Amino acid sequence: MWERSKLLAVPWSIGIVATHTESVPVAVLTRLKQRLAEIGVSLDSLSRETPLWDSLRESPMRLHVGGWCFLYRIDRGEKAIAVIDVFEVPT
Repeated sequence: MWERSKLLAVPWSIGIVATHTESVPVAVLTRLKQRLAEIGVSLDSLSRETPLWDSLRESPMRLHVGGWCFLYRIDRGEKAIAVIDVFEVPT
């Protein structure tokens, strides 16, 4: 029997389905993917019974990186994070 600690966690897949990402600097997109990967690691530590999962499923989340705002959704069953919208934050 496998010990839970010896199993490798499956990383979350990260996809960008938002349009108009061509104007986002490559460095910002790189940092975005790093931050979303970190979020995925944090999600793995959540209890499967926490009510937070309902909120994550029903509402998009926001992440600000380098003057840009990214909206993303989380699919726990697929272990997927999808960026669904992006816009530059006015300064």
